Amino acid sequence: MFRSRRVAALAIAAVGALALGTAWAHASANTARSGSSQIRNAPDTDDLYKPNATVFLANSTSAQFTVPATGGITVTCNNSTTAGKTKGPGLAGLPVLPPSFDDGIDPNTGQPRPCHDNQGQTDTTTTSSGWSFSEKDIPNDEAASEPNADHLLIVIPKAGAVVVNPALGCTITVSPNGPFVVSGLYNDNGTATFNISNLPISVAGPSPPCPAVTTAKFVATYTIGPPFSDGS
Repeated sequence: MFRSRRVAALAIAAVGALALGTAWAHASANTARSGSSQIRNAPDTDDLYKPNATVFLANSTSAQFTVPATGGITVTCNNSTTAGKTKGPGLAGLPVLPPSFDDGIDPNTGQPRPCHDNQGQTDTTTTSSGWSFSEKDIPNDEAASEPNADHLLIVIPKAGAVVVNPALGCTITVSPNGPFVVSGLYNDNGTATFNISNLPISVAGPSPPCPAVTTAKFVATYTIGPPFSDGS
């Protein structure tokens, strides 16, 4: 259950945006690149988000970025939240609100607290529009009962997230050259797990201490509510 004021605000914003027909960015998980290859859904003929036309929230209580991907500084965010709405037909990409990456709301200021890292410092992440979710179904699984071990794809737009460590003077831009697909296991019942080591980044700032690397690791588990599935 999502109880923070930030999540409640995102839910209100999502419903309001959908009601007013706000133009969310339409990045599609069917054509964005993941590494050097394209990911394209090959859905069963009866695939459809269920429940359809439903606003959902996605939340992680521990989203971690490690720069460089093997060792180095690990930034942990105790709250990562976004919202969107299922739609059909098929498993089309679902535009979502730019996700938050923070340590929750400071009760004294009412503002998001920056994430923290394993060096005892704080890190602030800002995100831009153009993010989307898409479910990738296991082909030819009509005879199998749900939930199945499908995948959830997140499309990160070009420069979709920027992480700043003011103490070190480092600025990390995620997906600096174009949209990138992050693929994780999805249980068709509201839980998506991500663990990748090839997240493309660029780093600006003095080296050292800022690492001269081009990839980072991303680990997170997101809970989606109400949960959706591909329906087959």
